[in-house]
Amino acid sequence: MTTPHRLRGVTLVELMVTLSIAVILLTIAVPSFQHLVFDARRASLTNTLAGSLQQARAEAMGRGQSMVVCAVDDSDADTPRCVDTTDWSNGWMVFACATQPCTDIGSDDTLLRVVRPGPGKVAASIKGPVTFEAPLGEIATTTEITFTISTAAHCKRTLTIKRNGHLSKDRGRDCYD
Repeated sequence: MTTPHRLRGVTLVELMVTLSIAVILLTIAVPSFQHLVFDARRASLTNTLAGSLQQARAEAMGRGQSMVVCAVDDSDADTPRCVDTTDWSNGWMVFACATQPCTDIGSDDTLLRVVRPGPGKVAASIKGPVTFEAPLGEIATTTEITFTISTAAHCKRTLTIKRNGHLSKDRGRDCYD
């Protein structure tokens, strides 16, 4: 004789409880994940800018000539131009300066790198280019230069170039508040 098969499954109440728990967990997790994404973008943007500045300093010491990092008007252009601004959010370029003054790239200058940054804001404490002088890689200004990198209003990192050309990063405030 065969025994009747019992149907197995979940009741509507069990399903609703499971879905409610899932919604609560997602409500908690999504904002935390957004903060993690903002923090990763800030770190990436800071490291990209630091890499460009370190490259310029190393090239100035290695080549024995001035190297310039400047904000550009359009990083996608065939021939980007330096702009006299504190806003570096459109991108920047690194070039070897063969002729003085080194305010923009000229026909004798050598373009090394053009950077188109991702989302975020990059602001410098000075207008104009950052010039690293040979042979020691010092910056050509009398004061240190600070860049503020942000991906959200309350989330910032700073990158400071000391007068001697050394870089220092400040992690800044976390995006987790």
